[in-house]
Amino acid sequence: MDQPTQAGSADRSLKGRLKRLGNAVLDALFPETFVCFGCGAELNGAVLPLCEACIAALPVRQGEFCPVCGATVAKKGELCRHCAQQKPHFDSVNAPYFYEGVSRKAVLSFKDGDQRWLGKYLCKEMVVCYRKSGIEGEAIVSVPSGRKAIRRRGFDHAEALGRAVANDLQLPYYNVLRRVAESVDSTKLDRGGRYAAVFGAFDVAEGETVKEIAGKKIVLIDDVVTTGATADEVAKILKLNGAARVDVLAFIRR
Repeated sequence: MDQPTQAGSADRSLKGRLKRLGNAVLDALFPETFVCFGCGAELNGAVLPLCEACIAALPVRQGEFCPVCGATVAKKGELCRHCAQQKPHFDSVNAPYFYEGVSRKAVLSFKDGDQRWLGKYLCKEMVVCYRKSGIEGEAIVSVPSGRKAIRRRGFDHAEALGRAVANDLQLPYYNVLRRVAESVDSTKLDRGGRYAAVFGAFDVAEGETVKEIAGKKIVLIDDVVTTGATADEVAKILKLNGAARVDVLAFIRR
């Protein structure tokens, strides 16, 4: 019987190492068991990255809301005091969740926690919200991030959501906006400060694509809507360039 050569043994050893490496990669990408994003509990074959308890605890937006900006109001159909005083440029704000608990964690982890895979989950929930809302959009546009934010995160989070939503809804995505002034930290700003911070911060991008939005019903994508200041400023630019209607679709309305 022939004895195995040194080269043959080395070849089999290399194949064995590659097979083990391949199995490890497959296990990492497609685990049979994984953990709940919200609490860390072990999951088996779940569709969403959440256990039943965390799904039940999601802060679903329920109650009566302003038909324009989505703020909580006392009676169905009534405008909030801000929209009653001055209507914004957008036509409606739609979002499935409030900003707390698991939904807050999901947005922050997707945007700033290097967990971009969560974008698929955010997109899925936003598409469900879109279909329930009765919006009849004809094109998708996203709120553009500033250059510094894109460099820090490595991507434009709203554009990623916008393209994913457009793909799911089979609507065209138009990259027609640009941020001409860098965003500022607005976490400590009041409502007036937030509006002042985004005034003049957006414009249409150069090129022919902007003509595509003329006369169309636009669905404007962002991850979170707080006061609506950013959405209002962007909707103003879109309507100045011919958009017939602008409905905002986000994952969270604070």
